[in-house]
Amino acid sequence: MKLAISLASRGRPQQLIETVKRSVANWRNDDTWMWIQLDNDDDQSIGVCLETFRGHKRISISVRPREDTIAAKWNRILQQCPDADVFSVAADDDPY
Repeated sequence: MKLAISLASRGRPQQLIETVKRSVANWRNDDTWMWIQLDNDDDQSIGVCLETFRGHKRISISVRPREDTIAAKWNRILQQCPDADVFSVAADDDPY
């Protein structure tokens, strides 16, 4: 069963990195994937994420213009991983 986690963040890169690292350490299913959802004007978070997670096989980084709501940012996952069996949302202070 494929789990797709949509993690929204803005302007807290260090907290984001710690949350993602803690989350990944707890994953037991090889079919767990995370998409980090960032705004295209959050340069610091983009840079830190690319430096830290580029090449990770189950973490993707999505950079798009800022949506009007956090729900819209989370909903990016529906296009990014349409084959998931379960979708979940997270924030940069919410490790799994």
